[in-house]
Amino acid sequence: MENDQKLQTNNGFDSEGNLFGEFKKPTYEEWKEAATALLKGKPFDKAMYTKTPEGITLQPIYMKDTLENLPHTNSLPGFAPYVRGTKATGNLVEPWLICQEVYASAPKEFNEIMKDVLYRGQTALNMALDMPTQLCMDPDDENAVNVGERGVSISTLEDLSVALNEIVLDVLPMHVNLGSNPVPMTGMLYAYMDKENKNISDLKGVWGYDPLGFLAKFGTLPVEIEKIYDLMAISLKWSIDNNTKF
Repeated sequence: MENDQKLQTNNGFDSEGNLFGEFKKPTYEEWKEAATALLKGKPFDKAMYTKTPEGITLQPIYMKDTLENLPHTNSLPGFAPYVRGTKATGNLVEPWLICQEVYASAPKEFNEIMKDVLYRGQTALNMALDMPTQLCMDPDDENAVNVGERGVSISTLEDLSVALNEIVLDVLPMHVNLGSNPVPMTGMLYAYMDKENKNISDLKGVWGYDPLGFLAKFGTLPVEIEKIYDLMAISLKWSIDNNTKF
């Protein structure tokens, strides 16, 4: 009763200001003994240690002395070895973006959903493209399949204009996975910005292009890998020459 009253009076702190200081701190050996008893005969090392795909062994519990010999524990954000981030300000100046991918089949549908989620608090545009668009195919092509499935179909400048109608790209980061060829969408985006009298250098975000990831996912590429890297270089040079922030 006396101890209960003392804990209530001091909100859980002992006379020296330590939280729960009245409780005995268990040792690792005591914890291991209790954990082993709960395993009911299972080998401790096999049951309690986990190896990740990267070959890192995760211990079942980490104690305070685990940090004593780590070289980076006193490092600061923005300084080598960058385990606390590459910027000294961390995410205080530029917080994480809310960038949920938007799935829609048609440009107008995408535009309506995108404006709705922006109104609800999303802070970046994330456009999912259907497979024919990623393969740079006309949706009317007889070989085009899955048009509008898990992504919007964009094949003309008019399509892109409808999808981006009333969306302010000079302040909104744009994230798009372009699929197998970035040049057509890059060209359409340039034409759209020009048509709307917007500054191309204000564009920012991620113009995603991962041919090896595409190959790993689908087992094939539409053209030779050398040609694909040439197209990547063209798109990258365009972005640099126009001072975009992609």
